[in-house]
Amino acid sequence: MKSITSEVEKNVKIAIQSSDFPSILVDKVKEVKPRADENEVRDLAKTAVNAIIEHKFRSHKEIYEMSEIEDKRKKLRNESKRFKVKESNYPSADAKFLSVLYDKLQEDIERLENQLSSLKK
Repeated sequence: MKSITSEVEKNVKIAIQSSDFPSILVDKVKEVKPRADENEVRDLAKTAVNAIIEHKFRSHKEIYEMSEIEDKRKKLRNESKRFKVKESNYPSADAKFLSVLYDKLQEDIERLENQLSSLKK
């Protein structure tokens, strides 16, 4: 399985490279300097984008490796494989009904015993 960072890095690189930053930069430079060479500006923009990508992901990868996230993720995944899912034996509807009925009958018996003892006095 590829690491999370490599997948994120790949997707963000694609997004950055497919952006129209070079075109926007050419338009902005043309506004300020109408005689500027479009190809030169476009090449400079692509170089800048590549430098940003390289810098961004170099530091991102360093932080990721220093924090040992990938190792922790693998460790947790392996540990979780050892644990069994606990079976939950919920009481059936009949058992619940009988339990509630029993409790109510107990209350009635106590009430009747109290009434009987008060009548005997």
